[in-house]
Amino acid sequence: MGQARHDRESVEVSMTEHDDVGVDHLAPPAQDGGPRRRRSWWPVVAAVALVTVIAAGASVMEDRRESARRAQLAAIPGVLAPLDQPLQELWRTQVGGELHAAEGVVVFSDAGGLTLRGLDLADGDLRWSRDLGADEECQPVLDGGGGDDPPRIACQTALVAQAGASQDQAHAVVLLDVATGAPVAELEISGYVVAAGGYGTDLLVASVGRTAGILLERWEPGTGRRVWAQPAAEDFLGGSHDVTSVFRVVDELLWWGAPGTTPLDVRTGEVVPDAAPSVPGGGTLVETRDDDRVVGSRVLDADGTLLFDAPVEPWAPPVSDGSAPEVLTVRRVETGPLLSTGEVIGIDARTGELRWTGGVLAGVSPRVQVDGVLVAVGSGRVVAIDVLTGEVRWEQGAHLRPYIGSMTDGDVLLVPQRDAGSGPVLAAHDIRSGQVRWTVGIPEQSAYAGVIGDKVLVMTGDGVAIVLG
Repeated sequence: MGQARHDRESVEVSMTEHDDVGVDHLAPPAQDGGPRRRRSWWPVVAAVALVTVIAAGASVMEDRRESARRAQLAAIPGVLAPLDQPLQELWRTQVGGELHAAEGVVVFSDAGGLTLRGLDLADGDLRWSRDLGADEECQPVLDGGGGDDPPRIACQTALVAQAGASQDQAHAVVLLDVATGAPVAELEISGYVVAAGGYGTDLLVASVGRTAGILLERWEPGTGRRVWAQPAAEDFLGGSHDVTSVFRVVDELLWWGAPGTTPLDVRTGEVVPDAAPSVPGGGTLVETRDDDRVVGSRVLDADGTLLFDAPVEPWAPPVSDGSAPEVLTVRRVETGPLLSTGEVIGIDARTGELRWTGGVLAGVSPRVQVDGVLVAVGSGRVVAIDVLTGEVRWEQGAHLRPYIGSMTDGDVLLVPQRDAGSGPVLAAHDIRSGQVRWTVGIPEQSAYAGVIGDKVLVMTGDGVAIVLG
């Protein structure tokens, strides 16, 4: 009995203690406990809400930064729309060569060079065609950077067609609208046009004659008026490896021909001897030459003050987002007979102090720089370098050489390479890591891959053009 009473008292005490805990700490009845429940939980709810708002705000800020970055990249010539998904073949056709792509139209010549065809870049449908004369040849009017340069093609014909005619004879130059193929103007140029560029609606031409040398001219096609003419230096084309770099207009200065040439005032044609092209960091770089060969460079501050000079030549990509401006990538100038065999180095843009050395890197040329990573292509390989440290981020063998364009959206770079299982492919390499995000097959006989308008063009050795998008 005593034990039973003790057990019963223990149960009663236990139940009493449990009730006390419930009164003090458990939720009270609903009719009088609503406010207390809200007071107990609102700090937790508020904290969760705050975290959610912060996360959402961070996501919005990141989206805005990415949108701004995408917009900045989209403004760089040659940068494609986001390559998030594998490319698909849009169409293919037999061609002789590519001339120009603009306003959704690409212009090809046929294999015999007797016809121009303007094809829809999206589906390959014929927009227009033009029969060419036996002595007529055409070239694109390249965007010189003057703003609203209309997409045009310049077709020239010797005014007196005869066997063995000299380059001194005048040529009729007809400007065609790329979108429609319609003639928009006709000019008479005194020599043979070797390069044509645009500045606004005006035409910049470099023509050559056997006795008169190279002449630079600016024309108003609408009126047929020649604005100015200026004889070019003898090395006008001697050091230019890319015809797209013949005419460049920056801040009303016309940079022309080989690197290191003196610019002209694009408004008057007058020589501007003290001008120098911009370099990262806000300064300018002037190459020094001896016998038409670069022997060094002088780097000037924005106000023209000499910061330093060094026995180096530029080694910078044509497509860049302006990242890592504190470092200039250059190549040491060697005194031997071989050109471009010096070591690639990074120097401080303000002092010239050596930051890193990257080796000779023979046969590769810089193509694109994004987020401080510079990618160089050539000699059957692709090399990605950290601009701040010189570290090789990644390296990959390339299948096509040397005919590879800079195919990038700022996040990935398309590299033609050979897959062990499927043969030649275009592989989308992450610019920062080199990781392959996707691949797309290309023909075994592919000979060229590059950007055409806002698409990718693959050309085969037998003249087939394949457009991917």
